[in-house]
Amino acid sequence: MAIEMIRKAEKVGMCRICGTDLPAPFFHLGQQPLANSLLKPKFESEDVYELALCHCSTCKTVQLTQTIAPEILFRDYIWVTGTASTTRAYAKAFFTNVSQRLPFGELAKITEIASNDGTFLKPFLDAGHNVQGIDPARNIAQIAINAGIPTVSEFFGSDIARQQRIDKGPSDVIIARNVIPHVADVNDVIAGIEHLMSEKGIGVIEFHDASKIQTELHYDSIYHEHIFYFTILTLEHLLNRHGLYLFDIEESPISGGSWVVFFSKDANKSQSKVLLDCKQREESKGINEQSSWVDFAKNCENHALRLTKIIQNHVTNGLIVAGYGASARSSTMLNYCKLSHHNITVIADKNVMKQGLLAPGTHIPIEDPEDVFNRNIDIVLLCAWNFKEEIVDFLRNEMSFTGDIILPLPNFIEIV
Repeated sequence: MAIEMIRKAEKVGMCRICGTDLPAPFFHLGQQPLANSLLKPKFESEDVYELALCHCSTCKTVQLTQTIAPEILFRDYIWVTGTASTTRAYAKAFFTNVSQRLPFGELAKITEIASNDGTFLKPFLDAGHNVQGIDPARNIAQIAINAGIPTVSEFFGSDIARQQRIDKGPSDVIIARNVIPHVADVNDVIAGIEHLMSEKGIGVIEFHDASKIQTELHYDSIYHEHIFYFTILTLEHLLNRHGLYLFDIEESPISGGSWVVFFSKDANKSQSKVLLDCKQREESKGINEQSSWVDFAKNCENHALRLTKIIQNHVTNGLIVAGYGASARSSTMLNYCKLSHHNITVIADKNVMKQGLLAPGTHIPIEDPEDVFNRNIDIVLLCAWNFKEEIVDFLRNEMSFTGDIILPLPNFIEIV
């Protein structure tokens, strides 16, 4: 087993961005399974890996202490972008936001890195743009291809960027939504973006806001796929290293609070007032300081103890607790809180790729919501709390569930 573990995971001693020696972790979440490594009911073994965060004293980037081989994480993937109606609706708003910043007339060549099932490229395709998806998950890339979205199933980096530029020319717009934090060799990916982007092109990166993670206790967003936890400052530092420069920013509802930043090769392009204000606000809060992250870790530990106590009290009183949303972030939360099939009976999830499997670490069975709510459920723990409005509406109006719904985050545990 030891040889197999070394092959799959690598301990990191230096900052992946700037090369500075990393200090000891400030937050340990224990030995955890990979968040998307769902299990068949008759599984024989399950690998676990250290899940801990450290803070680079030079570039201030928060990152994991271990890197898991990307082939293990992403070649066969179970997160499908188009599953949630909230995400599908946001894809249309995202299209509008990007379209307003296009500097080259009506039509452009759009490339999306980690394009998943093509949900975010579809509006651009429908508007007549030339689109190209790049995604390493062969099973998900095939879904996109079947939907008419041209997709290459590869891990993006400078080599793929050079080949794409030779084969198809430069891209006017390069989109990378919720993928830059996933890549250990992130400098290679950003170098690839710079190479593939046309001289007057723009780049668009969406990332879970580390300021939100810190101030609203999103510890459930920490899992092995998410290597980096970027703030505006730390992402700007990364882009600047490769001759790319921020000029604007938008908020996104994804992941409970994300940023969408816009950048170009023009170092003299003025930054929007919104961007300048956001950077100033981040600095004034001390988000990038080590002490702020140490406080975050302490607050997360206290939150987890409270949530565990609430769930266990319900079970002790004879109530049946179900979860909703077998998301990757739910895996971290449940394992960190040491909740399992002993106190959460089942997790309901609409994604048919997850149904019939067991949640990693906790071994809670995942089932179709129709089957779950056809039996007696007293309380629901909303594991996918970042889709609160959509899921609560579904439970109340379509599943006719009248019991308590526990909203574990952000910040406080609430009953809705």
